[in-house]
Amino acid sequence: MIDNFSNFILRYRVFFVSIIFLFTIFMAYQSQFVRYNYNFAQTVPDSDEDMIYYKEFKKIFGEDGNVFAIGLKDSLIFDIKIFNNYNKYVQNLESIKGINGVLSLPNLKVLTKDEVNKSFNFQNLYSPFPTTQSELDSLLILSKNQKFYENKIINSEGAVTLLITIDQSILNSPNRNNLMLKLIEVSQEFSNKNNIDLHYAGLPYSRYIIAESVKSELVIFLIISILITSIILFIFFRSFDTVFVPILIITVVVIWVFGTLSLLNYKITLLTALLPPLIVVIGIPNCVYMLNYYHFSLNKFSSRKEAISHVIKTIGLITLITNVTTAVGFFVLATTDIKVLNEFGIVAGIN
Repeated sequence: MIDNFSNFILRYRVFFVSIIFLFTIFMAYQSQFVRYNYNFAQTVPDSDEDMIYYKEFKKIFGEDGNVFAIGLKDSLIFDIKIFNNYNKYVQNLESIKGINGVLSLPNLKVLTKDEVNKSFNFQNLYSPFPTTQSELDSLLILSKNQKFYENKIINSEGAVTLLITIDQSILNSPNRNNLMLKLIEVSQEFSNKNNIDLHYAGLPYSRYIIAESVKSELVIFLIISILITSIILFIFFRSFDTVFVPILIITVVVIWVFGTLSLLNYKITLLTALLPPLIVVIGIPNCVYMLNYYHFSLNKFSSRKEAISHVIKTIGLITLITNVTTAVGFFVLATTDIKVLNEFGIVAGIN
């Protein structure tokens, strides 16, 4: 049976190579649609008691995951010239598409009583905007006396906070990173111009940092794993051809990994980002093993066709069984209720 199988593969080798080539092109095309996960990974199943309670709590009370905070602590901000620049900076933030509102010192609103209409109104504390240092100092004293904003927008130690609410629909889309880049760009411009250090916080910023780290680490780990593997292969075999063939095979499989993620509508998470370098680590030993045995067979037989046939007959079935065992091990992860592990197991098992 093995003899017939090896002969079948060699007889129709052009057909099989063409199928693999076309399938790789298809997977490469699908890879462009793969997306990164901008949310924190859910590491507990939906059936978990605490997770059920958490979802019920969000359904009733909502969540504040769309608030981006920018803080600073510098006495320069209370200089009338710098404070005027700070006000322009706040206005620039408000003009960015996707920003619902900005709460800051220059647009601080206070509750006032309307005796005539028997109602309460919101009034901007800094309207009209101060033009002298003495006017600003007086308004800053009033700001610090507002108990509602105490230790939130400004505190007794001179720390100032700016709160930005972002459109939830943008936060749940790939446009989030572009918006965060714009906010940081405008903030950095103000920081450099006035020599004031800004500090960023909030869930939108944390998600942005995670998404960027996943992108960079995916590329770094993949490059490092391929580079180290190539160096080791060259040290052992002293041949560029011997290095090129395994790396080519691994590159094809890595393309299939991204294509599989896209076809299954899975997003790249911190865990699935490890798949490409993991494929390199798992796949290279198989390539080296078969390549080494091929060179051994080439010395034994007169032609390459016979050498390849001998490799398939001798270690083809063994390699298939070991890889199926590895795939089954990954598929075990797919039986868990944890989404990230489930996706990781399915994609790793398929590839």
